[in-house]
Amino acid sequence: MDASTKLSAHFTIGEFIKTSQDTKNKPGAKYRYTNAEFKQLNLKYVEANFQKMKEFCEKILEPIRAHVIKKYGFKSLGINSGIRCIELNAVIGGAITSQHTQCEAADINCGGTGELTKAIFEDIINGRVEGLDISVISQCILERKEYPGYNTYWIHIGYKTDRWVDYKKSKGVKEVKPEFMVTLTGKPG
Repeated sequence: MDASTKLSAHFTIGEFIKTSQDTKNKPGAKYRYTNAEFKQLNLKYVEANFQKMKEFCEKILEPIRAHVIKKYGFKSLGINSGIRCIELNAVIGGAITSQHTQCEAADINCGGTGELTKAIFEDIINGRVEGLDISVISQCILERKEYPGYNTYWIHIGYKTDRWVDYKKSKGVKEVKPEFMVTLTGKPG
């Protein structure tokens, strides 16, 4: 199993394990890893969660990909952030309970504008994506990070697994339904 291994017709492991983080020489960093070392740590997560990741790609990402190609004319669907080992998740400031650390989520982009990303988000949450059963989604969050002179938008989407349902029930949620949210106030971290 390596980065070129397919999870579904159009998604590979490499898309999920990639990261731009490199903290090897970063002063004060709690975890000191190169980009390649983070990828290797992420790959170990795949090996333990391969089947779950295949289901996530087939049930959620493939229908969304087909939708953005058909409706908006895009050639692909990009993954900004997929799997995050515990160390990488800590470095980027991810939530301790992040589904990224469980191989159950991805941050996706279509390379388009904020308006286009918002439109795709609306299509997902309103059930307008053919072949996508929104009941298998744990979370769908429209997110934005602000930079000087521009903003970047993406959609965080999670897969509702038994582990996720058990976690939510342990927090007092009686009926676990998809969570749809918009967080458009992100500042660069």
